[in-house]
Amino acid sequence: MNATEFVIGAYRRLLKLFPRAYHAEYSEELEFVMRQTVEEAARQGRLPMVRLAWRELRDLPIAVFRAHIKESRRRILESGTPVNPQEDPVTGWNLLIVFVPFLMAFAIPSLDLAGRFVHVGDFEVLILLVGLLAVLMYLVVIAGFAKGLPRWSIPSAGLLICIAGYRIFTAWFDATPPQFHLSSVSEEVIFTAVRGLLFYGTMLLLSALLVLVAAWVKPLRPFHKRIRWDWSLLSFLLYSCALVALLLGFGRYQVSEPYQLAGLLILAVGAWVYLRLSRPSARLGALLVAVALTMGLVGLGKYLLYPQQPWFVHNTFPRWWEAVVPLIDGATLLLVIASPAVLKLFPANSEQVREEQA
Repeated sequence: MNATEFVIGAYRRLLKLFPRAYHAEYSEELEFVMRQTVEEAARQGRLPMVRLAWRELRDLPIAVFRAHIKESRRRILESGTPVNPQEDPVTGWNLLIVFVPFLMAFAIPSLDLAGRFVHVGDFEVLILLVGLLAVLMYLVVIAGFAKGLPRWSIPSAGLLICIAGYRIFTAWFDATPPQFHLSSVSEEVIFTAVRGLLFYGTMLLLSALLVLVAAWVKPLRPFHKRIRWDWSLLSFLLYSCALVALLLGFGRYQVSEPYQLAGLLILAVGAWVYLRLSRPSARLGALLVAVALTMGLVGLGKYLLYPQQPWFVHNTFPRWWEAVVPLIDGATLLLVIASPAVLKLFPANSEQVREEQA
């Protein structure tokens, strides 16, 4: 077999990497063009052949990836997957408003960090800025409720729901503390997981209550209709709980601000990716990846910072357990954020929307 036939044979096999429909339609034409190009390069010598082979190998992965993306989009369109007619675009100032709760959370470890370096007067200015961010977040929620909770208001509303859930859970937990003693690691793991489910379950119940109220309160009905089309909005609402989990995750740990700031950056990127995607399942995936990375970072941070804590010599829990707790907590949070996916079992359709709009 000469070099020309070898290159053509390899190219023919590589064409099978393209989607089946694309391969059936274009493979013969592409192979014909490639044969003409290879024969022309072969007449010019070995070096042009090598350059041609390198160029094709370099460009082929990108071409295959683009073809698969186009094919997946074509299948989505042909499957009749409904597109949310009430999808609200998030651009410009609305995009900045989305990140108000993230800035609010970002300011808390920033204050702790700045408190060790800045003058007292400058520190008071920073506290004032945090207060202004808190007021802005409340204004965003009020405006969001008036406009039917568009996507730019969901993170702020979600953070307030999580704060309310935290207050309710801690009040209940303090009033009825557990009356048993944990004597093994397995019991500690089970207790931590159940506590996490109850903690984030409280926030899930509050979010579900909001959806039910939205069906009856006229200004919030647009939000209820959007939930019918895109269940990931409820996951986005619960996503703000990750901000609470991150800040509470380090507890009494000192010098943890860099890890908290890095985690908040990851969560902000996750929210931005969510807004860039269109399919609910892909949006949920972006949120889950960001939460998993963040809680993993909390576990790593606690493991590394543990020997630096002044209280660690008196601590009854081992170092590895301090790192495992955020992972268990993160797993329960991931479960709660993913739980709205069960709404896929009750998809919206055009007839339902027409009935709701009538």
